[in-house]
Amino acid sequence: MNTPPSELQAEPVTAAELRAIAALADLSEPDLAWIAGQCSAYTLEEGQALFQQHDPAEHMHFLLEGELEVCGSDPEGQPVAYRVRQGEVSGQLPHSRMTEFSGSGRAVGRTRIAVFPAARFTDLLQRVPVLESRLVAVMTGRVREQTRAQEQQARMLALGRLAAGLAHELNNPASAIRRTAADLRARLRTLPELVAALCEAGVSRTHLQQLEALSEQVRQRPSRPLGTLERSELEDTLSDRLEDWGVACGAELADTFVDVGLSVQDLEALPAETAEAREVGLRWLALTLAADKALEDVDQSSERIARLIGSVKTYSHMDRAATFEEVDLRAGLESTLTMLAHKVRERGVTVRTEYEPDLPPVRGFGGELNQVWTNLIDNALDALEPGGRIRVTARRHGEQVAVTVEDNGPGIAPEVQQCIFEPFFTTKPVGQGSGLGLDISHSIVTRRHGGSLQVDSRPGRTVFTVLLPLRGPQEAPA
Repeated sequence: MNTPPSELQAEPVTAAELRAIAALADLSEPDLAWIAGQCSAYTLEEGQALFQQHDPAEHMHFLLEGELEVCGSDPEGQPVAYRVRQGEVSGQLPHSRMTEFSGSGRAVGRTRIAVFPAARFTDLLQRVPVLESRLVAVMTGRVREQTRAQEQQARMLALGRLAAGLAHELNNPASAIRRTAADLRARLRTLPELVAALCEAGVSRTHLQQLEALSEQVRQRPSRPLGTLERSELEDTLSDRLEDWGVACGAELADTFVDVGLSVQDLEALPAETAEAREVGLRWLALTLAADKALEDVDQSSERIARLIGSVKTYSHMDRAATFEEVDLRAGLESTLTMLAHKVRERGVTVRTEYEPDLPPVRGFGGELNQVWTNLIDNALDALEPGGRIRVTARRHGEQVAVTVEDNGPGIAPEVQQCIFEPFFTTKPVGQGSGLGLDISHSIVTRRHGGSLQVDSRPGRTVFTVLLPLRGPQEAPA
């Protein structure tokens, strides 16, 4: 039989000490005395271990004083962490299927624990039958608390993945703004020297007005993406023309002019000036166009950041209370796809959306429904190889709205489909899935919103369908 570490000194337990345990408080003095006679007590100092992870679970524990912290991992590799406090019961319990401890139990401060051998459970329940239901309730509560903690941890892990993807999405426009600002700063530092050169070259007011008019024409043109070869050819043409005119920095100017969409024909339309005036004027034109382009780039990147923040607010419903309200499903699905955009690109997957134009809202909890969309789309992404496809649809069906998430992955085996919504069931490798995502999603859809969540799968096509009543469940959940 497993016993506490040898360095711990076994001590007797009194009936008075056991009466402080909630489950034993109203037992008779003889019954408490009998239980005390089967127990041994151990006093632990801060950090001292009562048991180690994977030790056989062969004792029930009564926390007489202090706290016991249990840390470890379950068979699926998911972290386990909880505390047992004074007056509580832990360890092996009657009818429990636990065979070993899922973590190491260490004292938090000075802790005194009475241990009752599991080998005497039959005698205990025969002598004190009332304890059977009480200890089963303790076991049920323990499972419920651990499940709740694991569900919260699953949510936090999902949130961490979303946060990482969002950080990447925000970093792209933020980095673009930093690069553009640095380039603009470098260009503006040449402005005093350029103004002086304009004066020395005797550039006329008319010439400057013509340059500004050309600059305005270029600004009004719609931008056109260029291929590598086309861009190179345009730069060479501009550079050659500028070289013909004796412009010393022709290659640098050509690069800028191609960026902003200015052509050789635009330059040739300018009136002839002295070589010096022409070069300084073209440098001035390049600076003003580049500065304007930089500000446009900053504006676009800032708008991208604003849209991302808007998507986060829509996704999390952070600007409103968690109330039962009308929910825009299209906005929720789009914000979810924005949150997962980095993973979509990383996986090399194509996502297509199809929404009914006048899709009505449903009554529900927007943040919780977004959690459902996240789980379904994230699972689809995990199931696909590069080049895979996902289709997200939302349509009205009578007094319900149907949302589907379809992928062309390998499919889900029929025997797996039967238990896919059960808690802790996962097809992912150990440590990569908690088995709670679909269970939580099923609970949100069915219990919280009065809807249904179904799966239909075969090789090459898996469809999860969520049906939500427009008016929500018959009774709004608490």
